[in-house]
Amino acid sequence: MLQTLTVRNMALIEEAHVAFGEGLNILSGETGAGKSILLGAIQTALGGRVPKDIIGSHGDSAYVELQFSVPEDLRAPLREACLLEDGQDELTVSRRISPGRSVCRIGGEMVTASAAAAAGDLLLDIYGQREHQVLLKRQTHLEILDAYCGAPVLALRQSVAGHVKDRARLRKELDSLESDEAVRRREISFLTFVTEEIDAAALVPGEDTQLAARYKKLTGQRQLQEGIGALRAMFSSDEAGSVGSVISDAMHTFSRIEAYDEEGLAAIRAQLYDLESLASDLSVSLADYEDGLESDGEALAEVEARLDVLHDLKAKYGDSIPDILAYAEEQRQKLADLLSYDERKASLEKELAEAEAVLARECRQLTDARRKGAERLEKDIVKALTELNFAQVKFRAAFTETEDYTPLGRDKVEFLISVNPGEPLKPLVQVASGGELSRIMLAVKTVLADTDRIPTLIFDEIDAGISGRTAQLVAEKLTAIADGHQVICISHLPQIVSMADTHFLIEKTSDDTSTGTAIRPLTTEGSIGELSRLIGGAAITEATRAQAAGMKEQADMRKREIRTR
Repeated sequence: MLQTLTVRNMALIEEAHVAFGEGLNILSGETGAGKSILLGAIQTALGGRVPKDIIGSHGDSAYVELQFSVPEDLRAPLREACLLEDGQDELTVSRRISPGRSVCRIGGEMVTASAAAAAGDLLLDIYGQREHQVLLKRQTHLEILDAYCGAPVLALRQSVAGHVKDRARLRKELDSLESDEAVRRREISFLTFVTEEIDAAALVPGEDTQLAARYKKLTGQRQLQEGIGALRAMFSSDEAGSVGSVISDAMHTFSRIEAYDEEGLAAIRAQLYDLESLASDLSVSLADYEDGLESDGEALAEVEARLDVLHDLKAKYGDSIPDILAYAEEQRQKLADLLSYDERKASLEKELAEAEAVLARECRQLTDARRKGAERLEKDIVKALTELNFAQVKFRAAFTETEDYTPLGRDKVEFLISVNPGEPLKPLVQVASGGELSRIMLAVKTVLADTDRIPTLIFDEIDAGISGRTAQLVAEKLTAIADGHQVICISHLPQIVSMADTHFLIEKTSDDTSTGTAIRPLTTEGSIGELSRLIGGAAITEATRAQAAGMKEQADMRKREIRTR
């Protein structure tokens, strides 16, 4: 239920904090005191449109916050929508509005306005005199009927929606398969060319990297040959001035002087021999590498040709060899499907026929269940309307059939009503006045109360256009609904106000410089005082106050009777 509403700097409200109670919460006050501002604040917090000039004169932004306690059966859907943490049973929804910008938050986390609206759809319903009259929209009548029928119909409807989706998929696939034969032949020709071209290339993953390295080596062949030749000449003992020749001369010179100090020159002798051995080994290695170099251009031409093939395939079919091979496999499967056209078409036609048979059967079951539910709904609503002072009312859920299957089945439902003897049944929008429509909606909510999971219902001036005994009957219906829901009602009729479990007074305050709106809870005495104003107007006499006290006492007794039935 809605525990608290906090509003700051919104229109005429500088700051207000309202702690709602269980049962029937009534908001009353003079016309123009600002009752609609509070309702607008709730709608705004729940992702609604931000009205112009909503920011008051007490700051540069407006703020509204709603604190909900979440009943156990609504926690799972809120968690699934990522709007409630595990283990939490309370939810805070807020919105701050600045010039040109607004920010919605749930539990302190920034969310979109649509996410806030989704939370609101689960936690409360708002019904107003006209703006929120869903009964005038024929498309909502089927939703009301299904909600009344309950889980079996809702489960069957969900199954029908799944079969409609499957049927659409099969139809689309079959339509695609049955496209122009010339197009199919061209597609077969193209796919054959693609797969044969890729298969003919005999691609090997990784070969492009190896070929690139080999190409680099082959293109530098001449430079390699010249460089290796020059290095061999440097270390050859036959070339004058080469490293090899210098080492050879050094060895000859050393041999002439070695005999004069063999012991002292032993270490130098070893180093000279090592140097000679290294130079000889290096010369051999250079010769071996030079012998392994490819001496003609045939290898380079072959590598270039293969790289051209790979580059061409990459430009057409993928950025890498694995991508090209995967593309080829995909096209091969498409080709197989096209080549097995007749078999695939027959299979799809069979699947489609089976899906349509199941869909037709479940739609008939859904229609039958709805019609049975409609019979009960009609009786319950007529009973509820009779209790709301419709003397000879008739009500019917009229069925028609859609041209094709829809996710909701084949049914279209429209509520028809006759509120006067001898008048034919007509659509609600053609018959009901404002006051009548409010009572019809209240009757529907009474009938749906047992199946409605939404914990908080807000009624904005449901008493418009009614008075006397009808007002008393509406008050009793609101009390009955409030036995299983939290009801918040804006009203100016004493019959309804007297039934309040919690009563709030909305007042307009003003001085020489500003005008504002304040809201405060009333004690029993305060509630009697407000009832006196509603009964007697500006001049409140002792007799008026006594009448108000008597009305409050009778209302409390009537509430106990209603809630102990």
